[in-house]
Amino acid sequence: MTTIKACIKRPQWLYLIFGFIAITLVVYALSFFINDKIDWRILLFLNPDSAIPVVDDLMILITDYSLLGYGVVFFFWEIGYQASKRTRITKENTNRALKIIGLVLSVVACTAYFWAGYAHPMIFMPLAIIVIGSFWLIGNSMTLYDDEKLNQISCLFWLTLLSGLLAELAAEGIIKDIVGRPRPLSEAYSVYNAGIRIVADEVVMGGHSYVAGHSTVFFAMVTPMIYFASKNRFKAGLFVWASVHSFSRVYLAAHFPYCSLVGSLLGFSMATLIVMTFGAMKLKNK
Repeated sequence: MTTIKACIKRPQWLYLIFGFIAITLVVYALSFFINDKIDWRILLFLNPDSAIPVVDDLMILITDYSLLGYGVVFFFWEIGYQASKRTRITKENTNRALKIIGLVLSVVACTAYFWAGYAHPMIFMPLAIIVIGSFWLIGNSMTLYDDEKLNQISCLFWLTLLSGLLAELAAEGIIKDIVGRPRPLSEAYSVYNAGIRIVADEVVMGGHSYVAGHSTVFFAMVTPMIYFASKNRFKAGLFVWASVHSFSRVYLAAHFPYCSLVGSLLGFSMATLIVMTFGAMKLKNK
């Protein structure tokens, strides 16, 4: 089975440890530049006074299912790849199996319109289309790419997993608890947050804002793919997706703008550390 260890030709764990500590310390130091007055002005500007139907739905869809969707699709791709590599299951059968799984999950997404209890249930229709489309693409990749390319993508999966885990550790396990900045909708900011328009389905009052965990982890997960991709349009699409996801956390008042911005930088930096440390640039398409 392909593992992160098999993808790393020159173990450089010492560089990784020092890099992780350095990035975490820098992001912690950036917390001293938090300016509540400026953050509130930007937040209130980005948070609209009245509902914007299509935009509100889009923000809920992106903020709730970007991280989960990207991870689930990549996870099933890796399972399919290992099944075709280590068993007698052919690539053609793996292709069909992934498409069937995508179809089942898309049906589940459609039925969620009735049972998920969302105030914006329409998000599950485009979600179903995205799911079936994504699984159709990863299914086709099994027969479209040669073994070398598939092995590269498998290595990329493990680098993506490591990026997400280290980013999560830095953001949620260390920085948030040390800084302890309340979220915009918390009672600590009750004097200010009366002007925020609360969007149903994403009312987050507990926990800490600095740094934004969703923004951190999602940027960490897509960054290895950005380095790996050969087409600039695909790179740009991933970067825009991650950026809009970070913006959605501010639009929905789950985090302050500064917290989401620094979280994005943290995720990008942590993934870049992993890519550069383990020589993943060697995976880049020729």
